[in-house]
Amino acid sequence: MKKIVALIFILTYSLSFAGGHSGSGSMNYDPSEFSKQGFEIKIDYQWALSSLMQEPLKGIQVAWSFVDNNSAVAVSFREVQTGKLIETSAPREIVEQCRPISIELTGKVKDTRGVTLTIDGGVFAKNGESFNIQGSPAWNKLFNDLNRFMPAEKAKELYRDKNFELSFTERRAKVKFDLTPLKEWFAMKQLDKRAKAYCEELDRTYSNLKKISSKFPYNTKKSKLDRYCKYPAAEIIGRLK
Repeated sequence: MKKIVALIFILTYSLSFAGGHSGSGSMNYDPSEFSKQGFEIKIDYQWALSSLMQEPLKGIQVAWSFVDNNSAVAVSFREVQTGKLIETSAPREIVEQCRPISIELTGKVKDTRGVTLTIDGGVFAKNGESFNIQGSPAWNKLFNDLNRFMPAEKAKELYRDKNFELSFTERRAKVKFDLTPLKEWFAMKQLDKRAKAYCEELDRTYSNLKKISSKFPYNTKKSKLDRYCKYPAAEIIGRLK
């Protein structure tokens, strides 16, 4: 299986913070399950949470890869002109030209109700690799508690809990994809259908005109139509105007 992997490199500090918390795991993220754009990927991650100069420090390393080696890949994306969500399959060589450009993971804090921690993996460059400097939010901006930030003292108390643990799931993941090659492929595919329909309609029209009038230059028109309809779809309509 051809595997495309993009790593987020954390600078300055190691993810193994002394006296902090850390963990790792993996998940399969399928955007079609959440009516999102993209394609199914596997996400491997390593996270860490610690403090530096009495301030919180959080970081994450992320790698992504295709889930399978099928020649056709299930994809979902919004059509450029209509904004309609399209769910279809595309050739693997087209999908391999696309990539995630950002991955943000949110983990639920174990044994708490509605308390989560979000870590942004950073932005992926075109070469498939990028880096992200570890974030250092204020204590009162660290944990989300039922859609509100947890007060600083309560956040510090939670951080000092020796049993602190994060559980990441694909439902809380936010992945943004660059799907430009996929959208261009789909647009050309739709144009191919319109061009084919256009050629078929002209062919019927020429046949009907031949029946109506013996003076209609059917052979010339038919020859030109057959020749032009062998061109790529983007050229057919323009050449036949």
